[in-house]
Amino acid sequence: MKKEIKEFLKSKEMILYLPRDYSKDIISQWTTCRNIFVAPINFLLSNFAKIIPSSKWASSFYRTFFRMKIGKNVGFAQIEPDYLLPEAIEIGDGSAFGWQTKFLTHEFTQDSQRFGKIKIGKNVLIGAFSTIRGGVKIGDNSIVAMCSFVNKDIPPNEVWGGVPAKRIKKINKFDKK
Repeated sequence: MKKEIKEFLKSKEMILYLPRDYSKDIISQWTTCRNIFVAPINFLLSNFAKIIPSSKWASSFYRTFFRMKIGKNVGFAQIEPDYLLPEAIEIGDGSAFGWQTKFLTHEFTQDSQRFGKIKIGKNVLIGAFSTIRGGVKIGDNSIVAMCSFVNKDIPPNEVWGGVPAKRIKKINKFDKK
């Protein structure tokens, strides 16, 4: 199944479903898809990244060690990229992320393993303690309110918030001031 993950990352598809291996418990499913050392090492690296004092350095760290695609001038508070598939996260130029924003690129159900890419546009603001589910695109110039759960695509130039996140309003050129 590791081959399917590699092919998925190269494809334009946003979501990949793999069947559950019933010979293992549901929590151990990830070992069929990734090397057993990936999650623990990424956990340690992610916690180290939290003490990096500069967003520029943090961006470089995430690009290098997590293979995340990150644009220029991205601002990070302490974020939580998914430990299993952080390379499925793509962030556009000028975006900013509040404290403890979580990016979930995998989930396991009783019957399948679900992997999803996360694509965040340019100049996006994600509020603190928000969670972004895999398989989601967030359009340019959008805002996600604090403590939101984003489980579907957000069009460009909109404000969303809540659990699950819903559209609050459209942003027009006068709102940007």
